[in-house]
Amino acid sequence: SILVSLEPRIAPTTLSAAVDIARRFRATLTGFAAAEPSPLLLEGPAGIDQYSAARGEIEEALMLAKADFEARVPHDLVRSFVSSIENPTAGLRRESLACDLLILGACPGVQDYSAHPDVGALVLTSGRPVLALAPGEHLKASNIVIAWKDTREARRAVADALPFLRGADHVLVATVDEGDYTRERTRLDAIVSWLHLHGLP
Repeated sequence: SILVSLEPRIAPTTLSAAVDIARRFRATLTGFAAAEPSPLLLEGPAGIDQYSAARGEIEEALMLAKADFEARVPHDLVRSFVSSIENPTAGLRRESLACDLLILGACPGVQDYSAHPDVGALVLTSGRPVLALAPGEHLKASNIVIAWKDTREARRAVADALPFLRGADHVLVATVDEGDYTRERTRLDAIVSWLHLHGLP
């Protein structure tokens, strides 16, 4: 089950990648779009009118996002669309409960979190694997490098990435010598042995 965040400017390539991944793993695909009027609109006497206008613009944008999703996602995929007027990070966190992978666009620079999800917050709080794609990026995943250090986070990331790792032509596990070569080599051999148990090249 894949959940993809649909946002202005980066949704087209993110959605294309999500469709490709859903096909690859025969997964269901849920599109999610959310935004809320910026809290800055509530300042001053004109705040209520500005808030109402912004809410109307968001409602229209969500309808367009749904139409785009339905037009671009093939009908042979099991698909659904969810939208709401709320903070997109909070909405994605809630909806990610029923997904195996959350896909969203990685947008450089400071974001307006009333319109764009906070990638870092979702990585830390969703409890699901998060795949953040740069604009225009498509995921081939035929050659994968695992930057290995024996930590809880790295162990979890490798376990979460197993479906992609299984489909790769080559997997390279690399680590950095931090001064305890014998222990580091032992831990590196252990993760490589574990990957071999899962049939990885």
